[in-house]
Amino acid sequence: MNNIKDRFRVVFSVPRKDRIDDLAWHLMTKGYIITQRKFGKYLSDPPKVAGYDVDLIGKKGKDYLIGLIVDSDDNFTKEFTEKVEILAGRKTKYTYRPVPLYLSVPADRLNELRKAISAVSDESRKNIRIHVYTSTQLPSLFSEESQRTKAFIN
Repeated sequence: MNNIKDRFRVVFSVPRKDRIDDLAWHLMTKGYIITQRKFGKYLSDPPKVAGYDVDLIGKKGKDYLIGLIVDSDDNFTKEFTEKVEILAGRKTKYTYRPVPLYLSVPADRLNELRKAISAVSDESRKNIRIHVYTSTQLPSLFSEESQRTKAFIN
């Protein structure tokens, strides 16, 4: 099949909210707590970071992270690499710890993203983590086995 046709099929079949949910689930399994995220029911939207929109912000102890969803309509131009370099080069306010940047990308755009990241400086590239989005169903936090069943006495 044509690669372009597959790319558009993947993007239009998976809403952005589900991609953010997948990245949040991945980060929670690594021990992070999501403090702000887009499309969250109970969490607020994250503020702009260095003038750029981000999709989620998380925390683990004193370490923070920034999450960004790479869409299929994103072109890996010079503006995109500048955005990634600025976000990956962030440090915390008082302790100057590096803030990792998690990029969630569909599997078919992974090689293009790697080429774009190769143009980023080495210091910023150390803070970039890539999460490959898979369109599989997320596991339920509340499995049917762990739910109690009510016993009625007649």
